[in-house]
Amino acid sequence: MRLFPCQLVLVVGVLAVAWAAIGGSIVAQESVRDGAVIAFDPPALELGEVEAGDRLMPTVKVANIVDRPVTVDYVFGSGSTTGSWSPVTPFTFGPGESIEVPFRFLVPPRQGNAFSKRICFRTDDRDHPLAVLTVNGSVPLKIAVEPDQVAACRDDPETGTITLRAVDGQAFRILHANPPIVRDLPTDRRVEHTLHIDWPAWAARGEYPVAVALVTSHPELMKATVLISLDRVLAQAGEESQEGNDRGQAAPLLLAAVRSADLAALASALEAGADVNRMYGRST
Repeated sequence: MRLFPCQLVLVVGVLAVAWAAIGGSIVAQESVRDGAVIAFDPPALELGEVEAGDRLMPTVKVANIVDRPVTVDYVFGSGSTTGSWSPVTPFTFGPGESIEVPFRFLVPPRQGNAFSKRICFRTDDRDHPLAVLTVNGSVPLKIAVEPDQVAACRDDPETGTITLRAVDGQAFRILHANPPIVRDLPTDRRVEHTLHIDWPAWAARGEYPVAVALVTSHPELMKATVLISLDRVLAQAGEESQEGNDRGQAAPLLLAAVRSADLAALASALEAGADVNRMYGRST
């Protein structure tokens, strides 16, 4: 029997109401009107207050809200998402069925900020292939890190000074730095620590780390993260490239940009003359 558009809308509406009546989230009805073929329960993952850099394993229920089997073949982050997830894909489920999907989610490293990340589920539906799950949370400020981002400078050892201060006034120790690129790491307990990045040690690692994790003894914050900007080093590499120096010197910058998913740094490294073959140890 052929259904006219108005009849089809009625049938879909009845299916949505029936699905909600047996315990599905009300978001399913909205999704049907929007054309999506799957819905999430809860509609968004609310993580609340979490620790900076923590690795979580939240779970979301994904439901098929149409009258045919649906296949989810890929799950990925959208935009500037820094989380990571690995549900088993692909998976197929029938009408009205649902599946519990666990995620590995890496909390952003900066304290004192709220975050909202997106996870996209790609389905086999031609008209509406994507469904988006939002992950919300906040990272409270436990240890103030000033600055929380430093500019790498291979030729100026006096740059890269960082101050860590316990907001609650509780003395703590710096247990170690990962990677070990901090000069004269203090071993005593203090409310405030002043640290210095060892730029020669940073450059000697060959891959130019884009962050350093400082593991502490503070009971409220085990790890504080300082980001490392490559802007100055990229500019210097560009000048060296224009002067005809070895293009392979910019290869570690290209590798660091790829590892940090920094498109601007990637473009700058290529403009600086980074040799992709030398980055992987090959010669042309």
